[in-house]
This record gives sequence, C-alpha cells and structure tokens, in this order.
Amino acid sequence: MDRGTDPPAAVLAKWEALDALAGLLGNMFTHSIGMALSPGTRVGFVVVPEGTINGGYVVDFSVGQTVLVRVLVAGRHIDPRADDLVEQLSSSAQPGDVIVVPLAHIRRHLFACDLRPQTGERIELEGGRSGFVEAVDEACQPEGHPQVHFRDRIAQATGVAPVSSVRRQFIQGDLIRVIRGAHRSVCGVVTRRIFFNGNFRSVVGLELNVRRDSGNGILKPFRSCLLTQPL
Repeated sequence: MDRGTDPPAAVLAKWEALDALAGLLGNMFTHSIGMALSPGTRVGFVVVPEGTINGGYVVDFSVGQTVLVRVLVAGRHIDPRADDLVEQLSSSAQPGDVIVVPLAHIRRHLFACDLRPQTGERIELEGGRSGFVEAVDEACQPEGHPQVHFRDRIAQATGVAPVSSVRRQFIQGDLIRVIRGAHRSVCGVVTRRIFFNGNFRSVVGLELNVRRDSGNGILKPFRSCLLTQPL
C-alpha cells in the first residue's frame, strides 16, 4: 500500500481486532515511508521466504543490505499480542527461528504504526546522534522522503534529516503510553531499556512502572513491547 491508500486508523483498529481472532494478516505490510527500521520492528515480507507466512520481527542488521528477522520462537509462530512478547523475542534462538533476508524484501508491518515522530519527541539518527523533533515537513519530499527538522541534543544546533533515517529514542524516566500489543493504552515511567543480543545499540523493549487498578497506589513493573509514544 502507498501512503495515499493506507486505511484510516479506525479501519486498522477493526482489522487488528479481526486479526486477533483469525490471524490472517500476519504478513500484511505497508509501502508508506516511515521511520527507520530497527531491532524489534514488526515486518512483513515482500518476497515471502519458504515456510514463512506470518512475517516477523527485526533482530539485527547483517553485512551489506541484509537483515536478520525472527520468525519463530522455539519453532512456534510469534503472537504479537502475547504478554511476554519482548521476552520471546529476546530468548535464545533455535535453528530456523531467525532467517537472513535482503533488506529490500521486507516492509514495515501494517500494524507497526511507526511512520512519523511527533514534535517534541526525542529521536536517534544514523551515526549515533540524537535530538528533539521541531517539525516534520511533509511538503518537502526529495525522493519521496518527508523531512524531520530537529535540534541536536549535544550541539544544540538545528538539522534536517529524512524521516527514514530517524527512530524514536526512549530513556529512563520517560513517561510513555503503549499504543499497540497486549499492554495497549497502559501508561508508565520507563525504568529499564531492554536490548537484543547484548549489543546495546538498539532498544527492543521497555520495562515500565505502572499504576495497577488495585487502588493501593503501589507501582509495579512489567515489560511491554516497544510500540510506544511519549505523553
């Protein structure tokens, strides 16, 4: 799908609810230009590898234009609605759980919902730089890429980068709201960032302190998938 034909958010929500029952949209992807793919991003396959029907999650980027995608956990398909999704993706892989595919053969999953950063959000850029979004220019699109105007966190200088080269960045203490998955609509404070493979390059999950409905005012931690946005 291109950006002009992506379904409205209300339609996507209905599709997602139906998919939870039937599981028919596991490999549904979008061609819309969004933020950079990173470990933990849910993807679908343009060219479907043999034996794979439900897409997967980016694990890491290999040499050249190839990417490691986790398609199974202990030989079983991954449930994107599982409470322990982050733990599943972070667990040791068995033979066949992770496949290597060309980067050109994957697209962001239709339900990944990570196309644009919002004004004020903290972002990470290629090369390790980080900053805060000041604006997203949809009208200025060289090669079809909307431009993100940001202020560098260290140098305090302003800069511009294609939206496809930036990703959200979360740190301890951020107040966030989960927008996808089993913990959807839960709000909490980031207490720990979870990484893949101990490489400490890209965050795949967040541990949050959230207020339970018990009424005792105690904050209890749990983990949620990195499909979130700051409040």
